[in-house]
Amino acid sequence: MNHKNYTLKGEMAIEEILARMGGDGTWIPEASGAESCLRFFDTFDWALYRAGLTLIRSDDHYHLVGLDSGDKIASIPVAATAAPRFSDDFPPGELRTALAPLLEVRALLQVVTVDRVRHCVGLHNSDGRPLLYLAVERLTPRRRRRSYRPFEQLAVMSVKGEAEVFRRACERATALGLDSAPASVLEQALTRAGIEAANYQSKPQLQLAPDLPAREAARLLCRRLLRVMRQNEKGIIADIDTEFLHDFRVAVRRTRSLLTQTRGVFPTPETQGFLDDFAWLGEVTGPVRNLDVFLLKRKAYHELVPDALGHGVDELFTLLTERRQGALARLTAALASDRYFAVITRWQHFLTPRAMETLEPSRRAELPVHELARRTIARRHRRILKRGRKIAPESPPRALHRLRIEGKKLRYLLEFYASLFPPREIRSAVKQLKRLQDNLGDFNDLAFQIDDLVARLNRDTAATRSPTAVAALGALITSLEERKRRVRADYEHTFAAFADSQSIDLYETLF
Repeated sequence: MNHKNYTLKGEMAIEEILARMGGDGTWIPEASGAESCLRFFDTFDWALYRAGLTLIRSDDHYHLVGLDSGDKIASIPVAATAAPRFSDDFPPGELRTALAPLLEVRALLQVVTVDRVRHCVGLHNSDGRPLLYLAVERLTPRRRRRSYRPFEQLAVMSVKGEAEVFRRACERATALGLDSAPASVLEQALTRAGIEAANYQSKPQLQLAPDLPAREAARLLCRRLLRVMRQNEKGIIADIDTEFLHDFRVAVRRTRSLLTQTRGVFPTPETQGFLDDFAWLGEVTGPVRNLDVFLLKRKAYHELVPDALGHGVDELFTLLTERRQGALARLTAALASDRYFAVITRWQHFLTPRAMETLEPSRRAELPVHELARRTIARRHRRILKRGRKIAPESPPRALHRLRIEGKKLRYLLEFYASLFPPREIRSAVKQLKRLQDNLGDFNDLAFQIDDLVARLNRDTAATRSPTAVAALGALITSLEERKRRVRADYEHTFAAFADSQSIDLYETLF
């Protein structure tokens, strides 16, 4: 069904519009003053909006709708059970299939609500068959108990097989001086409520001038990373989904990496003090994240063991869930502590322009950021090549772990300074590095999971309180060991691709 909205200039009665729109046929009322509530949902990082979609809950249905077209892509009735938060909470079908790759592990949040009063009429021919529908709508956005100024619009809705009738109706609406409105009510509601769509970005993407002093560039990047941390605090405490903590931890790691790899930009005493602060944040957030990594693999773990051992896997995850509750309580207490408040307050003050003016000079503070970026990226790339070439089939897992850390540091540098180099070449460099990172990350995750499961099997009587749980742990360890062996065998090929002459030429040309 084609659908087009027009902005009404002040309140216009449906009768007035019909008299001016005309139409070959008879207008028959369909609904007069019908009230409904539209609830719009998206993830914290606006995954649906970025994909050109929105999820709407009307009074009795969920609809996945195209932002530009207004077309319904999938719909399901609202169930009597609890409102779905994740894609797996929806029943199997088109809607869940469409949402799953977009939401991944993120939860749905209510973005804005719109109260709608609708007067609808249908244009019917002499046989009583509908040709077109018109609706005058009064829409009032609200969010967090606050209502915003309402707006009125005319919705012109086609009927299948009557494209010409729809086209003529749109022409008449335009002739009346009505301006086109967005197909999605969401766009207009966000504007009225002062909400900026897609306003969250976990990566510190900044446009840096090549001659910007290194200290000022570092200050701007650190401020952006601090903003990411602050944006995720409430989601961690409310335990909305696991990505709030993940993004928080990545922002902390990026900050530590930036301070470490730009030594000499800020004075050493200040740099070391803040490195200690962010190391503490890494420590207090680690236990919950480690448990999250496990818990997110519940479905995958079930698939690795025979059905008869599924109950044993459930026992393990029940224990992990209980432990996570305690770990989360300790984490939220840390985020509410005087120490955390002091760290954030000191860091915020340090990153102000006024505080920068009082800092002691340092050897690389005035170095142009392009020169600093070129040097640090080239040096990190050489270190990865050197370490990677030393790794042999008999090398211990810790050697691959160290290489993985070096790869992360290089990836962060490429992200920090991407705006200083040609976009196409930077994307190519990141793509080559990501293949290596994926291999090393998979190996590290598998090694960690195996070590943890072995420890539970050997020492944790609570996790092995039934023979089924013991058998399930053993089966999981065996399956993960085989997977780790295959990932390890892929390393040589993956690193060779990263270290081939073409890749090295790219880094040498850029940096």
